[in-house]
Amino acid sequence: MPLKDFLNDELAIMNKVSRPDNSGGYIWTWQEGVHFPGKAIRKSSDAILIAEQEGMKEIFTITTLHIIHLERGDYVKRIQDGAIFKVTSDPMDATFIPDNSGVKSTMVYAERTTL
Repeated sequence: MPLKDFLNDELAIMNKVSRPDNSGGYIWTWQEGVHFPGKAIRKSSDAILIAEQEGMKEIFTITTLHIIHLERGDYVKRIQDGAIFKVTSDPMDATFIPDNSGVKSTMVYAERTTL
């Protein structure tokens, strides 16, 4: 399967925005930002499964096109099911998939979370 067919999830960057609350303060909410193709896959090594049983959050790998720059602390929403992920790896820790895969892409680690 070509990599471009693998990146079939619709993902969106989540942006934190504020609006006045009419009392001199602000109300903070989350809005979907840029939509982009990608794939969020749950990691399932033995060590991760044991850590999850001990209370650690689910760990995912998010793969997307190389032109999408995800950074540690970014929130990403998978549109199909509304799942929210927080990127936990630095951009320099990203693993780059070889150019001969047909599509330049990058991977980052993320944990499933809520907003």
